[in-house]
Amino acid sequence: MEGTMAELFQRFAGGGRECSLFDGPVSTKVDALAVCHEVRCVQLAPGERTCASFRVLGRHGREDVPGPPGEPQELPSLRLDEVVLLRVWAALGEEPAAPDVERRACGEARIPLRHIVTRCDGLLYRTWIALDSPGLCDSMASMGHVSPASDGEAFDQALSNACRQAFQPKACITICKAEDLGSSRQALWTVEASQKERIARWGALLRSQKQHVLLSTTQHLHSMQAHRDRQPQVELQLQELEGQARAQAQEHEALRERLQSRQEALQLERELARSGRRRSSLRELEEKAARQLEESRELAESAAERAARRSREAEVAAEAERQRALGDRLRQELEVLEEELASIRQEAKDKMEAADANIRVLRGKREDAARLAEQQKAENLRMLQEVDQLRKDKVNLAEQKEELMKIVEDLHQTCDTHGLTAGTDAIHSITHYRFP
Repeated sequence: MEGTMAELFQRFAGGGRECSLFDGPVSTKVDALAVCHEVRCVQLAPGERTCASFRVLGRHGREDVPGPPGEPQELPSLRLDEVVLLRVWAALGEEPAAPDVERRACGEARIPLRHIVTRCDGLLYRTWIALDSPGLCDSMASMGHVSPASDGEAFDQALSNACRQAFQPKACITICKAEDLGSSRQALWTVEASQKERIARWGALLRSQKQHVLLSTTQHLHSMQAHRDRQPQVELQLQELEGQARAQAQEHEALRERLQSRQEALQLERELARSGRRRSSLRELEEKAARQLEESRELAESAAERAARRSREAEVAAEAERQRALGDRLRQELEVLEEELASIRQEAKDKMEAADANIRVLRGKREDAARLAEQQKAENLRMLQEVDQLRKDKVNLAEQKEELMKIVEDLHQTCDTHGLTAGTDAIHSITHYRFP
């Protein structure tokens, strides 16, 4: 990465410096874009991932809207006297910036735009900034300790600590005009930039290059210091093991000399016995030599046991180191498995939510169908009642017709009996019925 930054540094170094974020009067408003490229040294639980949000302080009705790393976020109508609040969040799952995900704040930083213009050549490009504890700025503001001057000093300190404090939480950000990203919307400057763009971006690129070089140097020094801190312990252990080995070698040599001297004494006693001493004396000498030989064997065995015990202790220490390494590896595998478990749990949760949604839809359709069936049933019942009523009306009309026919027949017979033909003709004209 340092080689690539150095190459860009050399190719962009073609002119002077020019402010590219606010190049007008103080009242000028600029549409800007902010990008959080990377977050480091934040305490994360297994399965957690980070996202970041940019918000202009003092604007009402605007909340933190986190975005994933590398995604540009719009900052419309920025003024020179405003302050941008960078806040880093952590959440479980593959998409920590999703709207329905529960997040926790991990760190924040205030970015005064006036300070960017006066001290940072008008823009920030892939610049590391140290993060404060969440809510620290709000606490200081409530106590009256925050002012434009203190914001600027805190911003300078955050830029300095980001590359000097290797293990402090930090974020790599870019803040520039919206038009500087172009249609690609990627905060990445290439060597194909025009001469004007090189001149405008010279200061920000130089600052980013210096920061990355200093950060790499700091990390290298920390690594060397950690190696030096462990070196005395390793050398001390080696010295102890070498001392034990030397002591064992000296003890073995002393035992070998004692054994050799006793064997020589035994040989001498045997020669004296063969020269004519009494058998009892010879037996006593043999018993004494046997006892001395047995004592020598016991001493040799005890020395061998001590040597074996020390060797076992060294093996136990080596085995403990191997077990410690195995424990670290198993712990890493456990973290990977916990991340996979969290992913599977999230996937199962998503599937359960989708199934619940489908169940709710099907339940709604079933309720609509049941309601429609009830309405159809009520309609059928009403129609059956109407049919029954019509049948009853039909029967009544038939009965009334029969009664009317009887009345007409009686009238007809009465007219015929009395010779009233006019009445009969009238009846025929009304009913179209002619009585035989």
